[in-house]
Amino acid sequence: MPEQKKNFGCLGCVGVLSLIGFLMVVVLVGAFRADRDRLAAMTPEERAEYEAEREAEKQMRAQRREEAREAEEREEAARKAKGLGESAASYAGHRAAERIVRDALRAPSTGKFPRDTVSARRMSDIEEDGKAFHRWRVTGSVDAQNAFGAMIRSDWLVILVNDTEDGDVFPVAAALDNQLVWGDAKYATASGMTSAEEAMAEMQQRAEAQRHEREAERQRREAIEKAKWRTWTTADDRFSVEAQFSGVIAGEVRLTRRDGSTSQVDLDVLCDEDRKWIEDRGWERDAEEIQKTIDPTPQ
Repeated sequence: MPEQKKNFGCLGCVGVLSLIGFLMVVVLVGAFRADRDRLAAMTPEERAEYEAEREAEKQMRAQRREEAREAEEREEAARKAKGLGESAASYAGHRAAERIVRDALRAPSTGKFPRDTVSARRMSDIEEDGKAFHRWRVTGSVDAQNAFGAMIRSDWLVILVNDTEDGDVFPVAAALDNQLVWGDAKYATASGMTSAEEAMAEMQQRAEAQRHEREAERQRREAIEKAKWRTWTTADDRFSVEAQFSGVIAGEVRLTRRDGSTSQVDLDVLCDEDRKWIEDRGWERDAEEIQKTIDPTPQ
């Protein structure tokens, strides 16, 4: 008999849960129909206002998700502080730059610090007052207005120190476009404990090397863009046009003219020379020839 009561009890629970599920479905269906009928009865102006409200709610939900994601990142960075890794160092350096480097900008309120430009590199450890510290060199870029109101990009550098005993992480030096703007420059050197003059010299050498690398990359991209311009000819030689190659999608070649207009041409319609140029990525070969004519010295 107790076993039968137990079985009946289980069946009763299942029945109650099924009834609750059915009622929830009925409520949801009713709400959907009511919403549909309400939309159908709206004027175009009311419908536009309704859609705007829904879009605002959607954006607010997205903002809340983004805030929650950032909060998780901050918690993760704090959790990893004792064993600071590259991602945590990048995050901490980026946040420090937003606070410290911003004050050194001509127009601080216009400063934007893109996270995709941030990178971190572990430096040699240092020791002060009998305590050992890990060091991280974090670099990135900032876009801000100059004295004439034009947006320009500058490079920043933040040196972080990680206390190996308590796990604290804090900045000790910051530079903007190779100029020390905060802290002590001695922490930016390879050894970490030389003079400020030697520190600035080392920072200047690194900044100059980075400037040369950026200029070389700019020239390479410029050469590729120039190399993509050519005169395109059809296989029957009845039509030709000067345009820039903008890619191939589903067998169609996308071409951009000088006036900015674009057109799509079937790959099979082009002459053999043009098709082979695309197949062999001829713009890369032509770009190398163009680069040979460019003065390699950055201006």
